[in-house]
Amino acid sequence: MQIQNPQRVVTGVNNTLDAMVHALQKAGDVLLTQFTNPHLRQSFKDSTTHNYESLVTQADSESQHVIKKSILDYFKENGINNKEIGFIGEEDSLTEIKKHMFIIDPLDGTTNYSKGIRHFSISIANMENGSIQRGVIYEPFGKILYFAEKGKGAYKLENGKRELLQVMYVKLKDSLVSAHLNTPTVDTLFQVYQKLYPQTAGLRNEGSLVLDLCALADNQYGVVINGGTSIWDLAAGKIILEESGGVLVDWEGKPIIYDSQNPRHLYQCIACHPDNLQSILTIFSENN
Repeated sequence: MQIQNPQRVVTGVNNTLDAMVHALQKAGDVLLTQFTNPHLRQSFKDSTTHNYESLVTQADSESQHVIKKSILDYFKENGINNKEIGFIGEEDSLTEIKKHMFIIDPLDGTTNYSKGIRHFSISIANMENGSIQRGVIYEPFGKILYFAEKGKGAYKLENGKRELLQVMYVKLKDSLVSAHLNTPTVDTLFQVYQKLYPQTAGLRNEGSLVLDLCALADNQYGVVINGGTSIWDLAAGKIILEESGGVLVDWEGKPIIYDSQNPRHLYQCIACHPDNLQSILTIFSENN
């Protein structure tokens, strides 16, 4: 598995984005190599309940290590001191803010991965001055890359073809909903989905939020809802979605402001075409 010539993939964009794509390539190799033995050193962050939302595998940790090393090596080769580079990662959060910040989800869809389901992804976002500037997401089995830089559009690269992403308006009744379930808000979500279901083309829960946000940008989903997700699940997907013309807000319709000092903070989100947002917010308001 190779992403062909990362420099050519993002021609006309940014060298930092090139470095992020190169890191994804290496992490994707790690995940594919270990996919045949996903239970190797499998554990739970919540050791009391063994809640699968806290599942972590050796592949998670090794993928994150490879990403960090790849990015650090890139900056070192370009004369930038590693002390200026910081990471917020799912497997080892860092709260000290640096000049160059990278937000990493080394394996989104860990439960899928652990069960041998080929629907998982890797994402990296780059933050400057508290604002997400770049995002890259990679689906290793399909060899599909999504990437965006603020103000420069969002793109999908598949089979060597680069495609500009643009969210198209589809009536809610013709839209598929990515219906995630999260332990802290599961009761509210069931009520919302019960009301949404007859008003849409159906509900799906495929197990990777960042891929679902990309699928919305690519007009496969019309709505994505999540009730308890972290900054590394949102950062790259949010900029890709927004650069394609979609919106991602909290359950009250307010902008999501990342708390970089508290990486474990959980966010509630709705993503969709702007013209469908009010209808969805009305359903949420009825359950508050």
